[in-house]
Amino acid sequence: SMRPLTPDAVFRVESISKPVTAWGLLHLVDAGRLNLDDDVASLLSTWSPPPGTPPFTARQLLSHTAGVGLGDFTDRYPPEDSVPDLRSSLAREFRIDAFPGTRFAYSDTGFNLLELVVEEVTNEDFGAWMGREILAPLGMTGASYDWDSTFAARVPTAYTLHNEAVVPYVYPGRGSGGLFATMDDVARFVLAGMTGVRVPARPVL
Repeated sequence: SMRPLTPDAVFRVESISKPVTAWGLLHLVDAGRLNLDDDVASLLSTWSPPPGTPPFTARQLLSHTAGVGLGDFTDRYPPEDSVPDLRSSLAREFRIDAFPGTRFAYSDTGFNLLELVVEEVTNEDFGAWMGREILAPLGMTGASYDWDSTFAARVPTAYTLHNEAVVPYVYPGRGSGGLFATMDDVARFVLAGMTGVRVPARPVL
């Protein structure tokens, strides 16, 4: 049955997740906990790129110039099911398609690797840390990188070009496309990045 779209609707905002994830990295830079030009492999202890991988930086991952492949964005799971963990997903998806720093190549895997960088640097779960340090201060009270059971009744039903319903899903990695948010949350994030605009929340960057 059809139902109206209301302001409290929660959307999978997909790759709008990436700039929000980027704010998490820059927040760590502001706090002196991360240098964007360090070799990413030197920041990791629970997972490493394969031997022989050329060094690349968080700055390159943020700008899609690290040479990391796109990854499988069709790797989706029902939210209530068991989902592969981030490290096993990276082990399966990570590959270098171009020498780091030589060209732009859009990469979901690269942003999921940044999710791992956040966890390694903070020693906290990515979703919990991002919620406390980025989403809450920006007033994004309806947003989360983690599925909440209350979302089930609030996520609008999407449809394919063949009029087939797309049921809610999650990815193993959250940093590239795992954010759930209302349109109010997205608007608050956009406003927070504008100059000359007063945002009713404490600044993050």
